Amino acid sequence: AMKSKTTEEWIKELEQMGIPCGPVNRIDQVANDPQIKTRGMFLDIKHPEAGTFKVVNNPFKFSRTNRVVTDASPELGEHTEQALSNMLGMSSAEIGELRQSKII
Repeated sequence: AMKSKTTEEWIKELEQMGIPCGPVNRIDQVANDPQIKTRGMFLDIKHPEAGTFKVVNNPFKFSRTNRVVTDASPELGEHTEQALSNMLGMSSAEIGELRQSKII
């Protein structure tokens, strides 16, 4: 029965009956949706090895906090030294020992 009408026809008919509904879009339809474009939901990110590719932006939009994806995900271990130093207060010598012992 669903194949007997287009998505647009079903939505119009169901909405006239007061039934909440919406389409199930393909990826290309989502990417080209005007609301998705206006909200900046897809961004081009440059990765040093993989090149430029699209990522999904943060869906939460706040009036005083701008959360935008700016960088590609880090490589494995890329921020290890920074995390150990900043979060655990480890010295360069301590981190060096962990590296030398092949713990990190």
